[in-house]
Amino acid sequence: MAVKVIKGVPNISAKAWFALKAYEKAPSNMLVAASGDEALSSWQHAFNSLSGLLGALQPFTVCLWGGDSSERARAMRALYSPEAGKNYIHVATPEALAEPLMAGEVYSDLRFSFKQAHSYERAVSLDLFIKAGYERTSFVEEKGQFAARGSVLDFYPPGSDKPVRLFFSDKKLESIRYFEIDTQHTSDFLESVDVAPNIFSGAGRPLYTRAGPDWKLLLDADLPAGAAPAAGLVCAFSGLPGGEADEDFGAVSNLNFNSDVKLLAAELRRLKKSGISTKLFCINRGESERLAESLADEGAGGQVAIVTGYIEEGFVHAPSKTAVITSSELFRRRYHFDPSTLKPKNKYFKWADLKIGDFIVHEDYGVGRYLGIKKVFFRNAAGEHVEDSDCLFLEYARNDKLMVPLHDFSRVQKYISSEGKVPRLSHMDTKTWTELKTRVKKEVEEL
Repeated sequence: MAVKVIKGVPNISAKAWFALKAYEKAPSNMLVAASGDEALSSWQHAFNSLSGLLGALQPFTVCLWGGDSSERARAMRALYSPEAGKNYIHVATPEALAEPLMAGEVYSDLRFSFKQAHSYERAVSLDLFIKAGYERTSFVEEKGQFAARGSVLDFYPPGSDKPVRLFFSDKKLESIRYFEIDTQHTSDFLESVDVAPNIFSGAGRPLYTRAGPDWKLLLDADLPAGAAPAAGLVCAFSGLPGGEADEDFGAVSNLNFNSDVKLLAAELRRLKKSGISTKLFCINRGESERLAESLADEGAGGQVAIVTGYIEEGFVHAPSKTAVITSSELFRRRYHFDPSTLKPKNKYFKWADLKIGDFIVHEDYGVGRYLGIKKVFFRNAAGEHVEDSDCLFLEYARNDKLMVPLHDFSRVQKYISSEGKVPRLSHMDTKTWTELKTRVKKEVEEL
């Protein structure tokens, strides 16, 4: 297949706009060869933000093939088990393009699932996790791990945002829930859950060969030496060596605004006079409101549609009468989005932070002393002695003991005293503890 060289695409955003215009005309799967791992998120932001400017497109999902195992797992699932009625835009680093993948039938063989109310043999289930590349640990803390403790089986799929907990009653699966690693607190009830392999390479064909005649292949980096692309459309952007361009897309970079809102206002008026519709992308609502006020002060209110989304650089594309300007290039700053920073910080500590002898506070029973982790056992219908689950072993006044399953750990807090004062252990009399909490709350309200 001949490679079509494209110029007039000055940055990743303009290249993504070229790709989206091609997708608009003929929706299909697409493979993009990115310049490196650091460019993957820029492509993803550009695709997701700019697609909203094109109205009703056939649904698609952007998949990233780089060093992030979570993203790689999602991309592999999309490649081997695509959702019906949806296309996928796969964006890959040069290394990922050349890496041999497992064959589709191998992926299917390693993938399995659990359904609520169905029965499963414990030994068989554990063996499936091992074959699928999961690491067995005492407690799940990272993606690609699983742990089996009596009636509880935890695992953390590489493509999931949260680990999953399975509760069994003998062989019957009673519930499927997500849980928090720090607190062991469970949430949501799932009817079923798929377990994707935690293996990301194999002895099959490399990724670039998956782009067949019904795909589009866009090159912002070279393919492996000797590669013969089979995609129906192959385009290389003119930054790559290869001679004269075959097509001028016609996009140009924006002005260097250098934080000059007056210059921005003048450019917006010029673009509007030229019949070009301009979108100004801001990272949040607050920034949008501040920029709208500043533009109004410069007499450019209503000259631009301000939208929320993150794109590093914009462009002007006269053929489609579209201009994109970003707050990042306006103020000459670049934002780095780490998904972990977007999640609220958990107010709880980890159970693993507890040391034997530490004082804790249970929300129902008050101040106790932590004595370690202890397994709780029960007898099944056949009278067999079966391990159930791991519990926090707590001591209270009068030598009373309390077992708190790890999945209820969110009800326990570490005791913090002033000047290292040793607390008095509470009695396991919930009435006394409740009265104490009520009295303290009342005194605080009076203060």
